[in-house]
Amino acid sequence: MHSCGRRVGVVLRLTLVSVCACSAARSASSGNAGSGAGGAGGGAPSQTGAGGSAGSTAPSVGSDGGSGHGLDGQAAAAAGAGGSGAAGAGGVTGGSGTAGSAAVGGGVVTALAAGDSFSCALLSSGTVKCWGYNGYGQLGDGTTTSSLTPVSVANLTGVKSLGAGTGFACALLEDASVKCWGYNYYDQLGTGTGGNSPVPVAVPKLRGVAAISVGGFQSCALHTDGSVGCWGEASVVGMTGTVPGLTAATAVAQGTYVGCALLSGGSVKCWGRNVFGGLGDGTTTDSVNPVAVAGVSTANAVAVGQDAACALVAGGTAKCWGWNNLGQLGNGVAGYGAQALTPVSVTALSGATALVARDGHACALLAGGEVKCWGSNIGGQLGDGTTTDSAVPLSVQNVSGASALSAGEYHNCVLFPSHEVKCWGTNATGQLGDGTTNSARSPVTVVGL
Repeated sequence: MHSCGRRVGVVLRLTLVSVCACSAARSASSGNAGSGAGGAGGGAPSQTGAGGSAGSTAPSVGSDGGSGHGLDGQAAAAAGAGGSGAAGAGGVTGGSGTAGSAAVGGGVVTALAAGDSFSCALLSSGTVKCWGYNGYGQLGDGTTTSSLTPVSVANLTGVKSLGAGTGFACALLEDASVKCWGYNYYDQLGTGTGGNSPVPVAVPKLRGVAAISVGGFQSCALHTDGSVGCWGEASVVGMTGTVPGLTAATAVAQGTYVGCALLSGGSVKCWGRNVFGGLGDGTTTDSVNPVAVAGVSTANAVAVGQDAACALVAGGTAKCWGWNNLGQLGNGVAGYGAQALTPVSVTALSGATALVARDGHACALLAGGEVKCWGSNIGGQLGDGTTTDSAVPLSVQNVSGASALSAGEYHNCVLFPSHEVKCWGTNATGQLGDGTTNSARSPVTVVGL
């Protein structure tokens, strides 16, 4: 396994990834970032963060999928253009939205995208700032020096949405092109060269993109015609190039081993590894071709983790399927034999407007701006003040009125209308952005926003 890999021994502990790192925003009627967990929004969308789906239509309210009132790549959004962020219902998923508004240098924060051990924020100026680990150039500032506080991504303007994965990040630009930076061992930057890049590079021959989703070592783009194309590590997810048979996708969510698309009618199709039921079709058979998730017909967002996924459905409830060793399905049970090959309902969850999923945990943004998380809590990422895993949703301490949410590998971040950004969880490389390397079991304020 290459050095950036999955940190064997850690990956077995955390199973839900995303997308992208991304963020989610509260409700809006139609999301910026696609219908699921959207990406970062520059306007009013929301984004879905790591695990959320990037959508294709522009939402009305919402932060960008992730931060802001729209979504971080994940706030409620029905269909929107966006990057990676929280899957939202309503109009915030993905996209570059004007979520919240936290001042960071050249503008206010409109979206968030959390990666494995770093985080990024999209500004209203169309520029991006990142903080945390930078060993592969994932902060995009032209160096490989980690930073405990936000630094500007070099030579990047006109950004519409964001997505963050394992050691790399991507941005959807206003001209519908895509640029990526950071780790590139699996060609997840799309350059065909395999070399890391500490500054953004264009993904060649990629145009007409409505939304992006980044997860693990792979990226996917939702095109304006409803088709989906992916690049990066094919050996695990089994898909590079055009995903076959998708013509009516409104959002896409890429995880570590599984990719999913939300279709215009509210159904969901997934492809990739299925050993733990991550495709939700009732089998454990891997599939390069998208297969229908059983029993899901009213979804308005989707978020994908490592071998598990969740859909936000009508009524603000959620259904999840796949691996459940740490309780990441939220149905009250956990263990290596507790996986679900078809969707199960998340316990005691209602009023959700956005979803995010990452390695081993998932979170939901509620209509009132509260956040609930479930699954792995090894780094304090559930935000309840403990490090005890939970198979049911727990309230994140001291969070109310949040407008966007984004999930990282062992940390999460939220954006507030008051212009504050707060993060919690593991902070060994400064991914919480508070100027320290002290992990936090409840939210701390990102410095300088």
